[in-house]
Amino acid sequence: MVNLAVSSLAVRASAESKVMDNQGLEAGLSYIGLLLESAERQLCEHWAAYEERVVSKREVATIKYPDRYSLKTDADRIKEATDLTKLMNSVPAARSSANCPKGSSRPFWAGR
Repeated sequence: MVNLAVSSLAVRASAESKVMDNQGLEAGLSYIGLLLESAERQLCEHWAAYEERVVSKREVATIKYPDRYSLKTDADRIKEATDLTKLMNSVPAARSSANCPKGSSRPFWAGR
């Protein structure tokens, strides 16, 4: 998190270098999320064992963390969604234009 705060203060020369910085930070966040998910699953298994001694009767909670993390701002997400909505009107195929609304809403909920 300190690296995230420091990297936002630094001035970058190009948009390409900003994208590369974000990829590294997003990979780091994904790794932290993977570790936290694993630890939380183990904690749930231990808690279920604490509550119920019989293994077949244990009810272990389901833990699911995001697959990807994104450092996009809300403004970036809105811009991406509007661009995808504009693309939806220009796609001639019925099947692909039917799937575009699903894709245009993805920036709002994916990677948060």
